[in-house]
Amino acid sequence: MRFTQTITPDTGLELSPSLDGTVMDITGGKTDDLTQWIVTTAEGNYEIVTTATVVETGEKVSARNEVRVIAPGSPSIMVTGPVGRGALKPDTITPFTLGAEIFGKDADKVEGVTVKENRTGQQWTMQEGSSSQIYTVDISLDTRGMAPDECFTFRSIVHTTKGEVVSEEQKVCVTGLPLTMTNITREEIKAGFTAPDGTEVAKDAFTVEFKPNVLESRIREIVAAHGGIIIGANPDDKRIQVRLAPAPASLEALLRTMHQMLQRPEVVWMNPEYLIDMNLSLKTSDPEQDRQGYLKHIRAGYLVGLG
Repeated sequence: MRFTQTITPDTGLELSPSLDGTVMDITGGKTDDLTQWIVTTAEGNYEIVTTATVVETGEKVSARNEVRVIAPGSPSIMVTGPVGRGALKPDTITPFTLGAEIFGKDADKVEGVTVKENRTGQQWTMQEGSSSQIYTVDISLDTRGMAPDECFTFRSIVHTTKGEVVSEEQKVCVTGLPLTMTNITREEIKAGFTAPDGTEVAKDAFTVEFKPNVLESRIREIVAAHGGIIIGANPDDKRIQVRLAPAPASLEALLRTMHQMLQRPEVVWMNPEYLIDMNLSLKTSDPEQDRQGYLKHIRAGYLVGLG
């Protein structure tokens, strides 16, 4: 088994000894203890990702850890948020609730919590909620004059007897996409295609997830390039419902279009709208199976080579 490690940011924190490139012999059930020391030279928040790869098969598993480094005498506190799920429509004034959670051994030294919006410089005082660790504030966000993909950016600031602690930045963005997913009815799916194993598939609709940093304008370009229109969305995680117009003439044509869109570097994952037989257990040798979960439910081995 071979190990790799990445640290983000790549300066200010080191691991000793380094595991990057280390190979462990696990044949016959052998095990070894791998102990590392954290060596720090700068304050900040760090992410450590350790990946173990089975050399013979290429199978991988990763573990992610977060480390916060503070100077001696600084408040031992971490603060999440301010978090507010949802997206905003253009040219609206929308009530919005932001929440932050505080934890750490110095949490009892908190004197107050504020939240700052970096775009406008506005600040609000957050109020303690039902728990001394939870703080919230109700505000209104004015998107008049803002375009899709423009964002409000927030940071929580915890004021303590030892100093201030500032959270990571969080965003709430404007979108021209739908704010909810469309319900594809059972009747619509039954009016579609039937796979060789009997699975029923909607003839013209599927869901695709894009990477978080993909702009809305680019999403629209990609969907249109494959003959689709956007009928629903979850802007929080960039999941988009697509309907093809005109509808494909066959299940093979539908899956071909989906497979072609999946090759886009902006796309993470996709699924058609289908009715699942929970007793069905199918496998495929397609190396992209993890990104095409629907192949477990639709006998689509012929996708290989369709491109």
